Amino acid sequence: MCSRCLGLYPLLFGLIAAQIALRAPMSWLGDIFVALVLPLPALVDWGRGRFNPRTGTNALRLATGLLLGAALARTLYLHMRVPFHGLAALQLGLLLVSAAGVELAVRLRPRPRVDPNAPPDVEDGGQRGSGT
Repeated sequence: MCSRCLGLYPLLFGLIAAQIALRAPMSWLGDIFVALVLPLPALVDWGRGRFNPRTGTNALRLATGLLLGAALARTLYLHMRVPFHGLAALQLGLLLVSAAGVELAVRLRPRPRVDPNAPPDVEDGGQRGSGT
């Protein structure tokens, strides 16, 4: 299991269970912040990792997973109570558009030319001529 998932899933399920048990209200003062700002560090770290997998640390991934877990727990709770709750739908839409943009940028970026005769680099795990 990846570090981000290790932070995300236990907190996600725990907070959903807590909101159900406590009959959490449908509106909290910080809902917009929780839904739209807390996922940003995970999205940025994931996006950086898509461009350069060697960036980031497991501690950073764990921390961003915890923030993402808290955000998703709140919006999934709202969605469970009122299907397609406006805030949950907005969060989902923004995350999907952001992820699609990152994936498109990764796929369209120019790739370094690979020289099949180049010796393997120690730093890149033996991939020949990766150019890094």
